Amino acid sequence: MVLQMRKNAGLTQLQLAEKARTTQPVIARLESGKDSRTPSLDLLMKIAEATGFKINIGFT
Repeated sequence: MVLQMRKNAGLTQLQLAEKARTTQPVIARLESGKDSRTPSLDLLMKIAEATGFKINIGFT
């Protein structure tokens, strides 16, 4: 989803990283889908804000 959000926002990995106050390797790792680490909610919120999206969390 991070890849799609970034592309929809018309940003490069570096631009997204700068807007989300992280690094390009972090964005690349998230986009690869191969990292077993779970990103923090704080990071996901920064990425969402930087790309014009909002996070929706719910329980069913």
